[in-house]
Amino acid sequence: GAGRQLTDQDGDSSRGGQSDPTVTRIVLDPGHGGYDPGARAHELSEAALVLDVARRLETRLEAETGIEVILTRRDDVYMPLRARTELANRVGADLFLSIHANAAQNDRAGASQPTISISRPTRPRRPRQHAKTPRLKRACTTCHTWSA
Repeated sequence: GAGRQLTDQDGDSSRGGQSDPTVTRIVLDPGHGGYDPGARAHELSEAALVLDVARRLETRLEAETGIEVILTRRDDVYMPLRARTELANRVGADLFLSIHANAAQNDRAGASQPTISISRPTRPRRPRQHAKTPRLKRACTTCHTWSA
């Protein structure tokens, strides 16, 4: 896709002092999968829920922004955490969004809120043919957060 500039709620497109706010490629990472269902509430697993959220987000982003979206998984399969960030680096992602959800055993606790962790390269990107692409660091295996 041609890519569209993303902005925050106030219309600010800054990237923490970086000069190029354009996002053309996003990797969505629906957490867990396969033998790792993540949190469970009744018959619903976190892995199934966040895969559904990622697919819906992919459809909306591609249709409404023209941004290229790549999912780390499209089925109920496990992908090691390191392989997820390596995929984002290999395809030159501008953003890496890891999607998770919480669960409560008590129905009165209220609805679960999805959690999205966002990582992006810390330096402006150069044209791909000359780029030394900034790398996302390996995933933190205990807290499922990602650092850049």
